[in-house]
Amino acid sequence: MTASPTRSRIPHRNLRIALVIVGVVLGLGIWWWLEDGRHLFFPKNWGVVEEGRIYRSGRIHRRIIEDVLREHGIEVVVDLAGTDGWDPNFQPERDAAKKLGIELHTFSGLDGYGLGSFDDYTESFAKLLEARRDGRPILVHCGGGSERTGATFAWYRMLLHGWDGARAWEEYLSYRASVPRSDDLRRFVNEKFPEIIKRMQARGLIDKVPDELPVFGPAGSERP
Repeated sequence: MTASPTRSRIPHRNLRIALVIVGVVLGLGIWWWLEDGRHLFFPKNWGVVEEGRIYRSGRIHRRIIEDVLREHGIEVVVDLAGTDGWDPNFQPERDAAKKLGIELHTFSGLDGYGLGSFDDYTESFAKLLEARRDGRPILVHCGGGSERTGATFAWYRMLLHGWDGARAWEEYLSYRASVPRSDDLRRFVNEKFPEIIKRMQARGLIDKVPDELPVFGPAGSERP
């Protein structure tokens, strides 16, 4: 006996519905993982600047912050994101630092675009150089790990590692999802570079300065 056309179409229709549901669930799972899920297991925008000594990141999820700090032997944390009391990962970092005896410095005068108080940049950069001088492993982070942290390590790479501006720019881009639409941060880094050198020299934290300061930006960039 031949099956009716109506009955034969039902299993195919159910299969299509099931495939659509699986696709939606899979898509949502991938979106969740890329947006925030992976940060429950891996530190956001984690980077090694100097192995065993200097690290960078975004704000680390409360589930793993204590383990990350302990694993890398961090003794100093510089938080460029400031007092984001609304962030559920804010207080757990302070609790972990206190439990592990870590020196924590918080700077609240910088905005998410890497601009803001140059005095905060000066003080945070000094903490970085002091930790380096004293051989104390340090983590420098902001909220996302790209702008405020990016500006800090652009200066650091060009000043301490002798990188040219194009190489520092490429590293900055590697911590972003795309090329920035605004030139504000690049301009800020270049304009403030001589002053941050002057302030670090006054504190005795640097002695060697490039004869000609690099220009932070794509190859061929001119100083703003």
